[in-house]
Amino acid sequence: KDLGLKSVLGRKPDGLVSAFPILQPEKRRVVVHLVNYDVDYSNDSVREKTDIAIRISRPDFLTGLVEGLWYAPGLDEPERIVVDASGDTLSCVVPRLATTGALVLGP
Repeated sequence: KDLGLKSVLGRKPDGLVSAFPILQPEKRRVVVHLVNYDVDYSNDSVREKTDIAIRISRPDFLTGLVEGLWYAPGLDEPERIVVDASGDTLSCVVPRLATTGALVLGP
């Protein structure tokens, strides 16, 4: 909020998951970096999150159908994510977030 940024998470911010969108108009894509900060110190692990809703304003350079690709450690190849590209908003759900990942939205 202090930076003038709008949350792209479709839930009340709790400080445990962050999402940073990076606009790349020259490549006609948006890259959303997600980080999970929910650490279970007693077990020295990160608590996996599921069904993370992402919602961003649709950039002018991203017209027509939009596809999502989810890149995360442990995946052999990117996972396809269904994107609702209705109106001026792009929204989708990332199924699982262990520690970190990148969601690439493009044509």
